[in-house]
Amino acid sequence: MLLFFDSSLLAMGNILFLAGLSLLIGVQNTFNFFFQFTPSKIKGSVCFFGGILLVLWLSPFLGMLLELVGLYYLFGDFLPTIINFLRSVPGLNVIFYVPFVRQVRQISLPTRRLQSMAAFSALTKLIARTC
Repeated sequence: MLLFFDSSLLAMGNILFLAGLSLLIGVQNTFNFFFQFTPSKIKGSVCFFGGILLVLWLSPFLGMLLELVGLYYLFGDFLPTIINFLRSVPGLNVIFYVPFVRQVRQISLPTRRLQSMAAFSALTKLIARTC
């Protein structure tokens, strides 16, 4: 737990994430993915790379939170696809019948993506209420 927010380990993880993504889909496609000129992708790229800079220079915890926000904006469109895939995996589909997970899925899936911060705050209130 002590090394969880070590800035050098987080920096290596960020470099390996970007390198793995580049090896998986190609350098040009990775560049095109991070630098698309749509509002949510720009927010995601700025948050993700700003989080990497925060991890390197200031605060690993805040940088990691900013990276998570950036990853949400970048990969949020894939969330329904991932959830539908996990619902078809034997053994993991049982998780989606838990009441808390069912409520989160009902909030996030019909809108295809949590578009506004109001929906995001509603989700965090739901999580805080059930915990």
